[in-house]
Amino acid sequence: MVIHSRSNELIFYSYFNIEFIPAYNLLIHLIRSSPLLPQFIDTVTNNLQQPVKSSPNNSSALSLSILTTIFNILPAESSLRYDVFRTILKVVSTNGLYDQLVPQLKNVDKWFQEWDSGVEETRTLLIEIADVAEKADDE
Repeated sequence: MVIHSRSNELIFYSYFNIEFIPAYNLLIHLIRSSPLLPQFIDTVTNNLQQPVKSSPNNSSALSLSILTTIFNILPAESSLRYDVFRTILKVVSTNGLYDQLVPQLKNVDKWFQEWDSGVEETRTLLIEIADVAEKADDE
């Protein structure tokens, strides 16, 4: 077990957690070239919304890290990025990680253009972002 001290807080990582992100990175690499990518991404993102039982104290950070990786490896114009971003919003909202989202909000308009989002998709995502911000008490 490796112990890191940060902000007077001890974060414990078991060997499983050290291998968790690389294992998901391998999985992502393997499914990237599959014709079933949308189905696999859906399954993976749904699984990442659930707490990582082996790491209850670091679960949300692990999930957010992997979801961010998935978002970043998908082509900019991929509509799958929209779905992954919505999952990121759910994880952020559920776990109070709004501060992790804020730096990325400046890119939302650009993403809408890249995804060729329709009015309803744009509206839905903006409402979800506003809900997350409201939950975090951000104006």
